Amino acid sequence: MRLLLASLLLLSGAPRLLAHADRIEDRLLLHFATGVHPLGNGVWRDLTGRLPAAVQGAPVLTNLGPAQGLLLDGYRDWLLVAPSLEAARPGLPTNQFSASAWVLLHDTHRDGGIVGFVQDNGDYERGWVLGYNRRHFTLRLATDGLEPAKVRLTTLAGRTPIEPGRWHHVAATY
Repeated sequence: MRLLLASLLLLSGAPRLLAHADRIEDRLLLHFATGVHPLGNGVWRDLTGRLPAAVQGAPVLTNLGPAQGLLLDGYRDWLLVAPSLEAARPGLPTNQFSASAWVLLHDTHRDGGIVGFVQDNGDYERGWVLGYNRRHFTLRLATDGLEPAKVRLTTLAGRTPIEPGRWHHVAATY
């Protein structure tokens, strides 16, 4: 399974219609865009300057017409923005948020992730992830269960089918 990522945005508060590489929006938490900040020494800097991503594996920058994308193999390649909750706090939303990405999937599986900060350890589930299942893009989000002490990841699935080998702009707002 290969994932090609062209641009990734994470906004907090009321979402903006556009995010420009030459102007940082006031509520933009993270913005990774190919062709703007190069990958160097195993690090990819986000446009807000909040949190750099450590490049894991060997993703490849590839040309996509006049633009570039980052090719991730879906297994060994990923970007690690923060190794812990404390390190991630500057880039995490505190209430409402929007996350978006341009992706091209060649294959799908039951529970794939594009961007998020999630912990799923059986009864201990926290965070969120913009991802996909075999047929649709999804947003998994920790919500209160019937018991106040129980928090569960709820999966919301989009309606548009994933077409392997085709670009999709994926966005979720909560």
